[in-house]
This record gives sequence, structure tokens and C-alpha cells, in this order.
Amino acid sequence: MRETEKNPEYRRIITGKRWQKLRGSYMLLNAIRNGGFCEQCVKDYFVGGPRPRKATEVHHIVPIESATSRQDMEALAYDENNLIALCSECHHEAHRRLGNGHIKEAIEDDITRRINEIKNGIREEGV
Repeated sequence: MRETEKNPEYRRIITGKRWQKLRGSYMLLNAIRNGGFCEQCVKDYFVGGPRPRKATEVHHIVPIESATSRQDMEALAYDENNLIALCSECHHEAHRRLGNGHIKEAIEDDITRRINEIKNGIREEGV
């Protein structure tokens, strides 16, 4: 069983109306910012990667379940600065890099940078 399936609070958040509304508005914002393309693909494209694919999913940069309290989980879930619009391929890769839900691995690499950006209210425009 995957770790996210073990946490009923996580399930409550991602199936709730508040998350669905935020997800929809974030996808609309991404359509305006990036033409609806995957934010990771766009970033990779500018450094010589393949053509970007359309974003179909919204990913939490810092995993919701990395929080220790319900209040902190909700703060991560509903923080627009903790979201990134991804294609399904990049979304799968993001979760693979996170170790399929292992929170200790989620704090490595550029996740630490993203945590600091969120804490400081900074977000790279168009990425």
C-alpha cells in the first residue's frame, strides 16, 4: 500500500472542493503564464530539452504529507507557491524522485530550495 493511501487526512484534502477549486484556478493561471504547457518541460526546453508537453496535473512541490499536523498539511496543500503544473510524464518523474512518497527523500535536491522560496514568498515567474 502506498504511503498516501494510509493517510486519511491527505485523502480528505485532495478530494475536497477547496483543492479542486485551487487546482482549476492554478491550471488556468498556468494557461496564461505558459500557454498551458508543463512548467518542468518549459524549464527543460530553455536549456535544450525537447518540446514542452501540455500540463494535465498539479503537483505539490513540498509533499503535503511532509507536514506533521493537519494545519500544516492544509497550509502546504493550499499554498499556490507550493504548486507546479506538470504533464503526466514529469509528474511521474517527480514522484519517482521523491521515492514514491518517502518524506525523507522529499527534502533533498531542489525541494529544499522550494521550501525556502515558499517560506520567503518567492516564486520564479513562468517556472
